[in-house]
Amino acid sequence: MFFKKWPITVICWCVLTTMVRALVDVEPSNYYDQNEYLDYEKHFRVFWKVNDTHIEMEIHAITTGWVGIGFSPFGGMEGADIIVGWVRNGQAHITDRYGPWYGGYPPTDREENVELLGGSECDGVTMIKFRRQLAACEKYHDRPITKGTVRIIYAYGVHDPVLNDLFFTDKHRFNHRGTKSILLLGRKTRDKEQLLVQEAPDLQTFDIVNDGKSFETKSTYYKCRLLRLPDLKEKHHIIKIEPVIEEKNRRFVHHLVIQQCPYSLQKSDHDGESRECYTANSLPETRGCLFITYGWGVGGGSTSLPKNAGIPIGVPGEAQYVILETHYDNPTNEVIRDSSGVRFTYTSDLRENDAGFISMGHTVSGNGLLVPPNTDSYLVYGECGAECLGGAMEVAEVDSINIFSAFLHSHVAGRAITLRQIRNTTELPPPSMDQTYDFNFQETRAVIPERTVRKGDWMQIICNYSTRGKKTLTESGLATTEEMCLAFVMYYPKIPLNHCTSVPVTGAAEDILGPMLGFLKTKKLRRNGQFRDIVITDPKEKLNVTLEQEINNHLWTKAETEKLSYAFHQSPRSSFCMGPQPKIPLFSQIQPAVIEKPYLEKSTNCVAPSSGFSNALIANSCPVDMNF
Repeated sequence: MFFKKWPITVICWCVLTTMVRALVDVEPSNYYDQNEYLDYEKHFRVFWKVNDTHIEMEIHAITTGWVGIGFSPFGGMEGADIIVGWVRNGQAHITDRYGPWYGGYPPTDREENVELLGGSECDGVTMIKFRRQLAACEKYHDRPITKGTVRIIYAYGVHDPVLNDLFFTDKHRFNHRGTKSILLLGRKTRDKEQLLVQEAPDLQTFDIVNDGKSFETKSTYYKCRLLRLPDLKEKHHIIKIEPVIEEKNRRFVHHLVIQQCPYSLQKSDHDGESRECYTANSLPETRGCLFITYGWGVGGGSTSLPKNAGIPIGVPGEAQYVILETHYDNPTNEVIRDSSGVRFTYTSDLRENDAGFISMGHTVSGNGLLVPPNTDSYLVYGECGAECLGGAMEVAEVDSINIFSAFLHSHVAGRAITLRQIRNTTELPPPSMDQTYDFNFQETRAVIPERTVRKGDWMQIICNYSTRGKKTLTESGLATTEEMCLAFVMYYPKIPLNHCTSVPVTGAAEDILGPMLGFLKTKKLRRNGQFRDIVITDPKEKLNVTLEQEINNHLWTKAETEKLSYAFHQSPRSSFCMGPQPKIPLFSQIQPAVIEKPYLEKSTNCVAPSSGFSNALIANSCPVDMNF
């Protein structure tokens, strides 16, 4: 009878331990700059810190079996650089592996390029600590760790390998695996600023959120809600902004934008009302509420401002109302009831500088942004010219601004985004870039160190798109299936500028495409329409064929797409320069930035030693308090 009851007792104790560990943080064995839970249940956590050449990582998982983590090109096992470790019989083990392109069980690498630093198994939690180089030291299967988005895959088993290696029989359970995009090198925030928020005096919060009422949406739906700001009698500073996303609607909410209304809007009959944006039935106030103060994208987190800057609120003579714009991505057209929005933390303890927000890049309108069908790589350029930036600085009577964060934004075709800075025809190191952009992970990234932008500097945004397998062209627009190319930057001191974008001049698309596709004249069916609204009128054999049809029917070669991208980039552009001050020219014609000396990113190379590490160590014993 004893032997029948004893296993049940052990099983119950293990389950209870797991439940407790799911709710209680386990401290790491060392200090780490950053950490992330990789799963929703918080059963798998990774800590890390980096220097110029290496990354040190520590994995905690609620299991007494093996744990694995990988760096993947697309979020799956294929082509991933994988590290698996476990603790058995008082020894910690680690193996360097890879995900084969044909799928299946991950074999070991030809070289062991992972240095085991420690491991333990305490109270149902397995810890494995290791170090590896940022560079890809094993040429066949290692992947470099870069400043862009890193697609992490993870898994864990319920028991240790029977022998000294992992075999196909040691498979994880279905719910003991997953993937998550994170920034390992491009830090999303500053830990010190997070602490400053917690320590600031007189902290208060207010929420700008949706109304929670149900509504039927289209596959792409923009909802706008007009809300009044808190009635503050004197100036305060917002020092932290964070998304408040309802878990049930996380798959629908694609991005949020807060737009300030002009001070002239003192009272509205539509206070608290919600309507679809950008339609004939839109709230009348949305036409004037164009000054962006915050943006958030899917996968992003909170933003803490640096210690010497805050977003002003409660300033006499400034905005009383804002518009909350929410983009819902709903391909199945489900009925949604949502109260997602944004939370602001503010204080009366004013900081040294007022902070501002500028959208830079390619204007979202017209037919100036075109990505041909079935194209592997296509570059689109957006310009924020020196005349616009410098003009706003002139009005504010400052010689420079300091960018401290950037939110890079495109849609599903986006593969890479770079925010460039040009000074006197020389390109400086990019303030922000992501060469492995993930549409489902749009995080506001800290610019460290802060970037000083002077009068005369020119900002340029480059987006790289892939439409492989798509049979139709992709145009600029609001829908997820359409494209944008923008960088939203936060900076100080504040200048009277909210939008600094550009688009090829009217008619540039027809002039560029005509010689390539063999037509001479076109006619627009409606103003500011898309390519489906432009028909060919000459030659006669193509009469009334739309430009969209002509582009879709053409078999685009790599050489042609490169030529098309270059032609659009070099064409004259219409600059859109908008702020609350009328002294800045709203529209003007500019030429693209001239770069005589481009910036060359330094390559990361391996430093010795890079292989031959021991893959086993004596495991750490459990502390008395069961904490690492």
